[in-house]
Amino acid sequence: MNFFLIDLENWKPSSHDVTLIDDISADDQVHIFFTDSVPYLSLSFLSQLSQNHVRVFYHNAFRGTKNALDFQLSSFLGYLIAQDGLGEHHCYIVSKDTGYDCLADFWKSENISRIDSLEKPREKAEMPHKETRKVTKIQITVKANRAVQKPKAARKTPSLTELKKVLPVKYHTLLPDIMEILRTQTDRVDINNGFVKLCKSSKKGGEIYKYLKPYTK
Repeated sequence: MNFFLIDLENWKPSSHDVTLIDDISADDQVHIFFTDSVPYLSLSFLSQLSQNHVRVFYHNAFRGTKNALDFQLSSFLGYLIAQDGLGEHHCYIVSKDTGYDCLADFWKSENISRIDSLEKPREKAEMPHKETRKVTKIQITVKANRAVQKPKAARKTPSLTELKKVLPVKYHTLLPDIMEILRTQTDRVDINNGFVKLCKSSKKGGEIYKYLKPYTK
């Protein structure tokens, strides 16, 4: 599985831009970071992702400081790297902002990633003028001296009684849906996003995830 982190402030996708990101497949995740100042998002681009059955997540970045979106995207990248079992997954930062190069250099200095900077010009037939889009590719690998990890055992879904003991009473009406999310989702990011969607609030969804984090391992 690959992760594509798109900086929508500095990259405006269109329908044919999917081919610039190394064949996004149904196993991949696309995370689109945007602010209220972003005027539009190409529906044809989203339609093409939908046809490929790609999972797309939207992150409305909080504003208030310069480069606020960049900081939040970088923080999310760190969250992905910190997850257990990333193995040979790839992370791609899609942006025309070359400032992300220093982020790639940092992980390279930590000896836990192999980083390539890719330049991919559009075909002449697709655009009347030359334009180059920059994709910073981060391939996350396990350290050479790290022991080979055994495959994880299937996670056991907690019982209704267990969840009642862990979660505050205000969330008890959501227990059937919470159990379904834990039962059907295996990725921590998907579990967290499921709670946020269920509560229609990133704050409440994050609170539920915090209480139930031991059950997501």
